Amino acid sequence: MSLESEAEFYFKLLPLLKASSNSTVFSPSSILNSLAIIYFGSDGNTAKQISDIIGKGKTEKEILKYYVAFVKRHKSEDKVISQIINKKKKDDTEEVNLPRKRRFLDPKDDPNAKVNVNIANGIFVSENVSLVPEFEELILNSFDAKIQSTNFAETEKAVEEINKFVSEKTKENIKEIVTAEDIFGKTSLILVNAIHFIGTWHLPFDKEDTKDILFNSNPPREISMMKNMVPPSAEGWNYQEGKDWQALGIPYVHCQHSFFIVLPKEKDGLSDLIKNFDFSLFKQCTKRQKISRTTHILIPIMEIKATIDLVEKLSNFGITDVFSFECNLSKMLQGSNRIEKALHKAIIKVDEKGTVASAANVFRAIPRSSGINTFNATHPFLYFITSNNGTKSMAPKDILFMGTFC
Repeated sequence: MSLESEAEFYFKLLPLLKASSNSTVFSPSSILNSLAIIYFGSDGNTAKQISDIIGKGKTEKEILKYYVAFVKRHKSEDKVISQIINKKKKDDTEEVNLPRKRRFLDPKDDPNAKVNVNIANGIFVSENVSLVPEFEELILNSFDAKIQSTNFAETEKAVEEINKFVSEKTKENIKEIVTAEDIFGKTSLILVNAIHFIGTWHLPFDKEDTKDILFNSNPPREISMMKNMVPPSAEGWNYQEGKDWQALGIPYVHCQHSFFIVLPKEKDGLSDLIKNFDFSLFKQCTKRQKISRTTHILIPIMEIKATIDLVEKLSNFGITDVFSFECNLSKMLQGSNRIEKALHKAIIKVDEKGTVASAANVFRAIPRSSGINTFNATHPFLYFITSNNGTKSMAPKDILFMGTFC
């Protein structure tokens, strides 16, 4: 497994979500993690179909090692970042020409500065189904997952149990992932995956500068846009440009995570960007390059929620047996069973520092000039959140979230 092999899955999934016309969010790495859980409970062709996606050509031991490492990495990320930063050397980034309120955030001065990655994996099994003990032990100990016996005949109670689990794991950011329509009395198993991310910017935006600006969607609409002025060589910031796109990497506090926006140069260029986006282009967009000139940026305040039916989407990748009567879950369940529901719900919030500001006036984006760079995300774009390999290289390690804003 590698980021490149995983990215093939990510970029093929994006068009299936009709992402060029609707704002969306999903966590591809978290979906793969859920597939890994199913893989270790499957056998035969069912296991082969899944392994072709999550670890083609790799042994079961190698796949286990890779995905257990992913869980461990992100299980520890729900921390106050000051606990991490205090171990680093003092930042020597020059902050000239920045007003005091706009200086780079020092977590020692803000105990609320944090990056939270909340992941929930749950397998809810009918009371009439027996689990294989070896599988239960593996999933509980290695994947931080919950396996719960559930009476699906009591629909309302089952819905409450599943939603309570997800709500607790995501700190009430995702309160509902299933409804009564998702559950039937004969349901044998439901796999639930939910993930929530919220992060504090390394260089916070000032909510006083948030204004309503025209966003060139279809149809155009006024939305709240955040403004920032970024000095040259600002720590963690990244800028790349191609023939048809601009890419801006915005660091979260401690610079171990980044929010990337890939902005088509044409207002209606998102569809072509998604069509042509591959790992090679991803590497170009995220290649380390500090901002060389003072840069004025405008990006929208965002709150996107999405629920994805994975049964339909994964069938496009050849994963079909696990959702059919050909399913072989003999390493997970005793008896003949199949997965009837596979749901993924994601939520992302992007704002100045956790609070959405309101304003009465309407402003337009600043045009380009010779003395200053501009990055005006005032039309549909692609975005993704990465965890990075240290603060020096800033090379992406995982793509935690991906989506579009339209």
